[in-house]
Amino acid sequence: MTWEEIKASDKLILTAQDVAPVLQCDPQTLRLSVRQQKDLIGFNCCIIGQTLRIPRMAFIKWMEGGNKDGSSKDR
Repeated sequence: MTWEEIKASDKLILTAQDVAPVLQCDPQTLRLSVRQQKDLIGFNCCIIGQTLRIPRMAFIKWMEGGNKDGSSKDR
């Protein structure tokens, strides 16, 4: 997905495949990074079974400059 598609989407949950193009990385690299160092990922996500799930609104807020908890960086 593109950044514009993510923002316009009505999906609640995104996958690594959805966000990897925006982050300019390989989806599998993103999955592995989350599994190995979840606390270093800047946005909230969870792993259910073998699938990485990323709340769309949390990802958007993070991309637009918010912290992992959704607050603004300059607060």
